[in-house]
Amino acid sequence: MTVGDTVVLTAKAVEFCEGDAMTAISADVDGSDVHEIRENHQLLSVRAAALLRLAVVGLMAGAMVLGTGMHEWFAQSVLLVIYGAGAIWVAVLAFRKGTSAAHPTTQTVVAVVDVTAICIFELLSDGGYTPLAVMVLLALLVVLEVSARRAAAILAVSAVAFTAVVVFDPVMLPDLGWAKTIFVCALFAFLCCTVLAVVATQQRHLGEIERLSASRRALLADTMTAFDDERRQLSESLHDGPLQLVMAARFDISEAAKASTDDRLHRALSSLREVIGRMREATFLLHPAVLDQAGLAEAAQKLASITENRSGIDISAEVDYPVRSSVDPLVFAVMRELVSNVERHSGAAQARIELRAVDRVCRLDVVDDGVGISPETLSRRLAEGHIGIASHRTRVEAAGGRMTFIPTAVGTHVRVELPLLQ
Repeated sequence: MTVGDTVVLTAKAVEFCEGDAMTAISADVDGSDVHEIRENHQLLSVRAAALLRLAVVGLMAGAMVLGTGMHEWFAQSVLLVIYGAGAIWVAVLAFRKGTSAAHPTTQTVVAVVDVTAICIFELLSDGGYTPLAVMVLLALLVVLEVSARRAAAILAVSAVAFTAVVVFDPVMLPDLGWAKTIFVCALFAFLCCTVLAVVATQQRHLGEIERLSASRRALLADTMTAFDDERRQLSESLHDGPLQLVMAARFDISEAAKASTDDRLHRALSSLREVIGRMREATFLLHPAVLDQAGLAEAAQKLASITENRSGIDISAEVDYPVRSSVDPLVFAVMRELVSNVERHSGAAQARIELRAVDRVCRLDVVDDGVGISPETLSRRLAEGHIGIASHRTRVEAAGGRMTFIPTAVGTHVRVELPLLQ
């Protein structure tokens, strides 16, 4: 293999490592995104139910005014005030950041309060169709339940309560007779069964989404592992083959240069030293052995040093990362992409890499004093086919983390946070 062939191979290796820096995520990554999907679904359901509950309070007030006598209003008003205050509190809790409103225990308590309040409202009336219609709202509140078991329990209690109220109502049974009364109870039971079927279907759909998300995670992990294996093989081939040949050629030319005054030998020797340096950089960028041997902290320091020597940008690395994690290869890939962008696009004079482990989270910050980058610029580069940042953001989010562009007066500040996995 000639020196020219070696340089071409080195260039292809550098192009490969800069073009699509995918890294392996171990297959035992936890289902953090699946858990997040379920939590988000539960939170949205709780918030929607909280708003519906406020509407139910309003409808109960309307039923009191239109369907009951004034002598019943005091007791019903006290109930509505208490239930309304509870509904407002649940709504505030549901929309508060970091809420615990979606916790199963909380939802069970809220469901019991709903059933109790509406049943008491009916018992406080002297009977009639309007207060009874409020009980139908019990079934509608259950539509947004995320637990089929809890929904079944609530609906069963609601059906029993509705039947008891209808049977013992002083107006309905004498007015309708047993046949129509049984038919009304059957209609309510059918409504409860329909609602339960809807809840069960929603639960199955959520389970299917979780399975698809888990499959996507597994596929992504397999893809990243394949790319990592390919990079590792290319790095080893470059190191064990062309690099050794070039080093042998450098040794031969160095020996010949000692006995010759020909400047061409010295220029060739200088070029070979530069090629060897570039090839070592390429093997590091393809798959840094230091990442396996010394860890991510040392790899970050070496990446800063290599980029500084190559680009002339003053790059510092502030590292407080005394751990090892299965996300380290992904963090290094993102770091490499961000530092490469600083070198190629920022026009910066200074840059800083910060790597820390904070509360079981790996936090990577890459900051420069260059021209900065706007969302419009990101969109334009993506349209032009530059998918580096976008693809890495997807991988970070797939691993349960996030990539954030933090506004700064000058330059660009990108923060990447990933949960640390053993």
